[in-house]
Amino acid sequence: MDIEERREDIIWRVVTKYCELRGSESALDRPSAYILLDGIFQRALLHHLAGNTSEVDAARAQLTAAFALLDLPNVTTS
Repeated sequence: MDIEERREDIIWRVVTKYCELRGSESALDRPSAYILLDGIFQRALLHHLAGNTSEVDAARAQLTAAFALLDLPNVTTS
């Protein structure tokens, strides 16, 4: 298993646990959740290493918004 697959597994475990604790199911599939959250984490890490605290704070807000997207109620159409 390569590093990307392991990172995707880790993120998916976080997503599924979050949804389990919220009593919901993920509104995103595994690859979409990985792309969304890994991108935020990567940018936050780069900004942290560069000492850009305001951008790290922005990443925290982005994570809050991203997790709010994870368990949106399923909308069914008839």
